[in-house]
Amino acid sequence: MKGICGGVFAIIALIAFVDSAYGGGGLTDSVRLLQAHDKALIREATDKVVVVYNEQMGSGVVVSSAGDILTNAHVVGEHPFVRIRFSDRGEMLGMVVARDEVSDIALVRVNASGDLPFMTIADNDALEQGDTVYLCGHPFGEEFVCMKGIVSKRWTTSPNLGSEFYGEWISDAPVFPGFSGGAAFNLQGELVGLPHARAPGRIVPAGISILIPPGLIKKAYRDFAQHGSVHWAHLGIQVQDMPQAVAMRHGVGLFHGVLVRSVLPEEHADGLLEENDILTHFGHARIRRIDDLKRAVRVSDPGDVVDVTVLRNGQIIAVSVELGEGTLAVLDSDASVGLNVHDVYGFTFHFDDGLNACVVDSVDEHGSAYHAGLQPGVVIKAYDSTVRLTSRARVALFWRVLSSLDDGDGLRLRVSTSGKKIPFETMLYNPTRRMWL
Repeated sequence: MKGICGGVFAIIALIAFVDSAYGGGGLTDSVRLLQAHDKALIREATDKVVVVYNEQMGSGVVVSSAGDILTNAHVVGEHPFVRIRFSDRGEMLGMVVARDEVSDIALVRVNASGDLPFMTIADNDALEQGDTVYLCGHPFGEEFVCMKGIVSKRWTTSPNLGSEFYGEWISDAPVFPGFSGGAAFNLQGELVGLPHARAPGRIVPAGISILIPPGLIKKAYRDFAQHGSVHWAHLGIQVQDMPQAVAMRHGVGLFHGVLVRSVLPEEHADGLLEENDILTHFGHARIRRIDDLKRAVRVSDPGDVVDVTVLRNGQIIAVSVELGEGTLAVLDSDASVGLNVHDVYGFTFHFDDGLNACVVDSVDEHGSAYHAGLQPGVVIKAYDSTVRLTSRARVALFWRVLSSLDDGDGLRLRVSTSGKKIPFETMLYNPTRRMWL
């Protein structure tokens, strides 16, 4: 107890000393200025963050004076229209212009007179570890609430706890039901994230928030405006995180980069990148692991020509690669899906429109799928027990969850066979983490 009291008195004495060093009242004035700045930012955000509701209740953020509003795709669902409630303008009918289930971002538009206050989307690199963020929304569709927090780190890829591949940020500002699609803004009042309070296949632990980064928000909004949908890019290679043995083989200190395991034939990277290349840079981005490369590729556009640096046979080589269109999970050819899943797990599958589920096509007896009890004809109904595979978009997400499992991690599948009418569950384990990008 004495120690605690002593510490408290020491802090009080330190504050008094610093305050006197500022000429008396200087520190107090600084605190007041910070408080006034906080209040001004929050007051401005009140008119820029709206309630979005239909069957789902969430939030949205105004990003143009003409009436463009960004929110989460799972908030608007499949509805063509949603209701928008402003703090100072009552309710308006909003048209869902575009939605992207992969990024969980949607664009809603209202008929405005061009005088709506809006939030500017920050640059891609505007958010850094340790930055202050303000997280705001309308919990349960009620009054505006704003929380202040610190950005701690990027969210690492996990099939059970969040992002598939975007490197979303973690903040200690908590979210509440109804915060989904709201706004996270910085000290300059710029939009630096869209919070996930809930999303299909995601679990957000209590006391933190997961923020879609500004680079992805900006790309989705730009693509929505230009194309009506998000145009994803791909490099056309399969990579895995750098095994320590490979790093040691190339010399002490090389513990960053990703190992190229395969190059898709007839892609732009074919003939430029090779198996066993160690990819260290993508444009200006330094690549330390798969998540770094995923983020860099996903905010790029199809047709972009990117300078890629690799280490090959002890030599540093720079090549310029044009990016293809579409993520490898949602290309029309099922071969791209089967290729990756077969390499890692030893099975291939396709989506059956009649069954609204995935059907296993082939199983390698040496793969982990065989040991999980999968065989040709088995119907995969859901993963993580609750996420049902009822659409091709869901299958694309399922594929990415599979490809993002860390070494030795498993995913629970709900499956059925022709001989058993009642579905049963099995665990599918990833022996090594690889991904097509």
